[in-house]
Amino acid sequence: MSRATRLLAAASACATVLGMSATPALAAPAPEATAAAYVFTDGLVTEALVAENGEIRQPMHASGFTATHPGWDVRLSDEAAAPGLPKQDVRLRASQDATSSSAGNKGFLSIIDGHSSEVPLVVVNYVSGGVSCSPGGVWHSHAGQVRLWVRDLGHELYEVDWWNSEAKSLFDGGGPADRPYDGLISTTVKLNSLDKLDQLTGYGPFAKYQGRTHGGGKSLEVVITQTERGGATKTYRILAGASVATC
Repeated sequence: MSRATRLLAAASACATVLGMSATPALAAPAPEATAAAYVFTDGLVTEALVAENGEIRQPMHASGFTATHPGWDVRLSDEAAAPGLPKQDVRLRASQDATSSSAGNKGFLSIIDGHSSEVPLVVVNYVSGGVSCSPGGVWHSHAGQVRLWVRDLGHELYEVDWWNSEAKSLFDGGGPADRPYDGLISTTVKLNSLDKLDQLTGYGPFAKYQGRTHGGGKSLEVVITQTERGGATKTYRILAGASVATC
């Protein structure tokens, strides 16, 4: 290579480097919010009731025994399935403007497993809560007492201390989630409180928030583990009253 050729090659490389360094930085994501009354997943498929840039308000909601969980019916604010909880509508809202965003939920969740007693497998009161985001900071809101009931001895609902780190083992077990009711199998229930954004981004409706640096998340997470008669174990996770806001 001649000296002139080497100089042209060097100049071309320099121009490339300069061109790369002059590329403008990507703009920060616009404010955005998502509220989900529930998100169900078995690790492979997901089902959810979600509001984005809007509001859902209705007396109650019943998912039915769907293809995602043919053995369970997820119900929201269903007084017929709740242990004396006061009447309240299912409420979820999410909104954003040029600089801020907010999301919130109110209600309770019941899981019906087809047991002949018609007593729910689990009831979670996720009360009223949410999260808001502005350039000045991120705020979590909460009103009321989170409560957890499980079906136990005598096929009645018993309130349990959900903040205990141990999973609650149901005495009689529960109906399987992955098929229509065919008897009881070993079932445990655990309730977790999630208050960080990255704890929610593994769930489908919130995956788009992965990597967002200014924002917050809030939800309860119901973890139900069932052991089949042959020993195989399956775990189901349900977010109850989940909210995310970023800006």
